[in-house]
Amino acid sequence: MLVGAVAGIGAYLTFEQNAVALIMAMVAASVVSLLFALMVLVMRINQVISGLVLVFFCQGLSTLFGTLMGWTNQPVPGLDSIALWPLSELPYVGRFFVQNIVVYLTPAIFLVTVWALYRSTPGLRLRAVGENPQRRMQRASPCWATVLPPSWWAPP
Repeated sequence: MLVGAVAGIGAYLTFEQNAVALIMAMVAASVVSLLFALMVLVMRINQVISGLVLVFFCQGLSTLFGTLMGWTNQPVPGLDSIALWPLSELPYVGRFFVQNIVVYLTPAIFLVTVWALYRSTPGLRLRAVGENPQRRMQRASPCWATVLPPSWWAPP
């Protein structure tokens, strides 16, 4: 998350557009997540060890980039707030319905993720591998291939 935050701040200070900053933050965080997946699934490093290594590496990397690029102690405006009209006018609780778009999208993203994990075939496979990854390795197929159809990763 720290790398994503630094990438988002850097993108905003460079381009001064919220959408670009959000996309760059998501891309940077995804790269770190893919690095963690590579370490755990392909290189088979212990999750705790690789997690600690990534925390310290990303903390140093974000500090280095933030300092070298001059992104430290720079004020940036937040995302614009959107008021849900009838609810934002309520006394006492109306202020809870004046939020930015990310807050409003979070429940939708959560529901899509829950549906994908609990109601789809790749989600069922992913949850099954989470329960017993050694069993998946016994089938001679890699864990990362759990959610992809065999035609994508199996040799012809």
